[in-house]
Amino acid sequence: MGTNSQRTVFVREATGLVREIGPWPSFLAVWFLVTGGVPILILEYFSSWPGANFPVIFAIALLPSLALASLYTIFSISMPRSGGDYVFVSRGLNPFLGFVNSFSLAAAFLISNGIYAAFASSYISYQLYAQGIVDNNANLQSLASVVSSPVVSFGIALAFLLIAFGIAVLRTRNAWRVIFWAGVIALVSTFISFIVLATINPTTFQTSYNSFITANNATLTSAGYGNLTNYSDTITAGGGVPAGGLLASLAAFPLAWYSYTWYTLPSVWAGEVKQARRSMPITIVGAVLFIGAYFILFLVLTIHAFGQPFLTAWSSLAYTSGYPLPATVNLYIPFFSYLVYHNSILMWIMFIALWLPDVMAFPPLIIATTRYLFSWSFDRLLPELVARVSMRTNTPIIASLIALIVSIFGAAIQVFAPSATPGVIVPIFTFGYILPAITGIVFPYLRKGMYESAFMYKRKVAGLPTITWLGIISLISLIIGTYALFGPFDYGGFASFKLVDYLFYALAYGIGIVIFLVAWGIRKRQGVQISLAFSEIPPE
Repeated sequence: MGTNSQRTVFVREATGLVREIGPWPSFLAVWFLVTGGVPILILEYFSSWPGANFPVIFAIALLPSLALASLYTIFSISMPRSGGDYVFVSRGLNPFLGFVNSFSLAAAFLISNGIYAAFASSYISYQLYAQGIVDNNANLQSLASVVSSPVVSFGIALAFLLIAFGIAVLRTRNAWRVIFWAGVIALVSTFISFIVLATINPTTFQTSYNSFITANNATLTSAGYGNLTNYSDTITAGGGVPAGGLLASLAAFPLAWYSYTWYTLPSVWAGEVKQARRSMPITIVGAVLFIGAYFILFLVLTIHAFGQPFLTAWSSLAYTSGYPLPATVNLYIPFFSYLVYHNSILMWIMFIALWLPDVMAFPPLIIATTRYLFSWSFDRLLPELVARVSMRTNTPIIASLIALIVSIFGAAIQVFAPSATPGVIVPIFTFGYILPAITGIVFPYLRKGMYESAFMYKRKVAGLPTITWLGIISLISLIIGTYALFGPFDYGGFASFKLVDYLFYALAYGIGIVIFLVAWGIRKRQGVQISLAFSEIPPE
């Protein structure tokens, strides 16, 4: 299509964004996005699948994750544009489906951004309370109570989001420099944490734990290590699944699969990545491999240090009112390690290892979701103002403000209505990746001309294009994971939606549908044929 028609269809001939993102800052951003806040959540679900082999199931979940990661990588190096899967699906499958799907994903990402900001605030209270009860420091315990109060917790989460917004609207190279060095600090602290866990075993931990409980049974519970491990044998899984064995492990697949999600987000800022053909495999596939090793090693070392029966019992007792187990130390690994070594420096290093990836996920998440907004505006589905780029920073300020506001709303949900969050966080991602997987399957056939001209990797296997195979594998795993999540193995309560959950889904999909239809009608009256935009790849 010529320049004149581009001026008619797209907002302008060039995005105004700059290619200044290197592979390694983006790689570390993916690590933050996928793992931030997740390790503690994984341990909290041990009692939901008692006896499951979590390291093995996370290794199994890595395989289909690599298929989807490879699919996104091929799309990203072939069409490195802002918008990622919005561009893939809208060009390869259907514009309406592409927009509504990406709109719901962006809404879920931003709500989750606020939720994890609240988690980052909670980790501070965990740290203060854990150190306070071990050291018998009433001041730290009181401070932890203040930090965990709803108003203060929301205020801290809001501060984190404002800082993240400030980083996101810096000049691109400066924002990603901050993300890179935060990643270096997180890697070092994680390495030290893993060494600490490797030096602990259930025998040494049992001695330290029982000594602490004897002196503090009024603070925690009088149940010693042996009693807790015996108690774990009485915990049964739901849905008729045995408390152990292969079936119990496979039932945990949805948790493992979801723990890998969000590695697709670099495709959304692919238009700003330097040398995308070389960088995107490192950023997506390389990051997923690293994250798989991280999750598996974390689980192996944690189980080695404290014993799975103990962790299963604590996971259960944290939700059992009959035991005075404070939620503020729940399954907080630095607390258990502090009982063994009683070293404040090590405890704070372990805190940083868990807390920093969570906090530093916020800037790249804001950056990613603003690129969704940017791409919609560039295709004229949103007002042109949303795609406006600051001449000083080369970043979309207005889109970033929108992302900040929605993220703040997510933090408010988590702090003031936490029971609503499971339905908000998880299911929309299982649905949201199904359409990109289908797009991978049909793209070489429905958009043969664009596939032949734009795609860098067109090798066939057994007569089918590689992206078709990757789409098939991804789709099968998504269907299995979705069925298990909402079907007989629903131990996390994800299927037990409340009114607020239905309201969120109605808004996430309903607003997207309305925006698309209204924009299509308005542009048609203005003489702008939006359909032309979806017949080609957007300009850089």
